[in-house]
Amino acid sequence: MRVGNIYLPGNAEFLSFEELGCVEHVDGVVAHADAADLRMLRILLTALWFLPRSLLGKIVGLGLRAFHEDFPLAATFRELDYGLNGLAKTLYFSGRKGSTCPEPDPLELMGYSPKVE
Repeated sequence: MRVGNIYLPGNAEFLSFEELGCVEHVDGVVAHADAADLRMLRILLTALWFLPRSLLGKIVGLGLRAFHEDFPLAATFRELDYGLNGLAKTLYFSGRKGSTCPEPDPLELMGYSPKVE
């Protein structure tokens, strides 16, 4: 999910979306999604995968801009941003990381450990 690196590029303390490897757990996040919605998500993510990074960044930028300005297709870009940003952040802050990631996950770095008893 290349778009995850645009929303969560990482910094000196936190890993980028790609470095964390949390995309390995996407199946668990979307497990209860409607089959038609899941099919459309796969089509969207596949299409976004083939776009140049600069164009992908512009699409994400339009999604963010749509919250502050009104322009043709603003509602569509807002919905796109809600979905992509939500999926990326759900995976990133899930407490799960990729099988090859030796670094602590973001929740560990923040000292946050939610527990349900």
